[in-house]
Formats: sequence, C-alpha cells, structure tokens
Amino acid sequence: MRQTKQMAKFDVALFAYLRERHGSVVTVEAEPNAGAILAALAGAGVRTDSCRLAVGDEFVKNDALVPNGSDVALIPPVSGG
Repeated sequence: MRQTKQMAKFDVALFAYLRERHGSVVTVEAEPNAGAILAALAGAGVRTDSCRLAVGDEFVKNDALVPNGSDVALIPPVSGG
C-alpha cells in the first residue's frame, strides 16, 4: 500500500527585503517540516538562501516538525551596529 505525503498550508511571515519583494505573508503548501517549507518558499520564488526559519519564537533546523497552525517566519540575515 502506497502512502501519500501529508501536506499542510503554512502562512509564512516575511521581513526586511523579503517583505519588500513578496509582501508580508506568503502562503505555501508543504509537508509539515521546516525543510519542506523552505523548499516550497523557494519554489514560489522566495530567495531562502542564508535565511532562517522560525517557528513560534525559536529558530528551527530543517528536520524540525512544524505543527499545523504554527506561527512561521522567514528571517533574512541582518547586520547591525
């Protein structure tokens, strides 16, 4: 019996130059893990290189599970002084 991959919709908040290019939120459909969400964002034309995905208030690794309904944000690299 073949299993189908479970997909979910995620509203991903964008910041800095990403927000200027794509708007404040991009909705993607992906498997419920950080790596799949990043891949779906890249497939939607969002440059994800050097960015980090945050779920809730914490940065997560690509293999992290992302529960449906989570607050998800893509954070670009920042510099400050």
